[in-house]
Amino acid sequence: MKLYPDVDCMTLEPMYSLHMSAMTDERLISKSDIAAQLAWRDTRINSLQAVVELLRLESIRVTDLYNATLVRDSALGKKITP
Repeated sequence: MKLYPDVDCMTLEPMYSLHMSAMTDERLISKSDIAAQLAWRDTRINSLQAVVELLRLESIRVTDLYNATLVRDSALGKKITP
């Protein structure tokens, strides 16, 4: 499986030029230097994706709890005021 897809750099503007300039300014020339930066970014992205998933699950839990409370209060004859 190919890790890097073929891409048209022009479709990635302005990020492509930004990264090209930064890599030049910071003298990231070797594949090892660039791979280290990509690995750092992938690690950060994975961490943020995990946080997003936790927030999604918490949102579902809170919504379910809210809906269960509405059903309970309705069954008890309580006036529902959102």
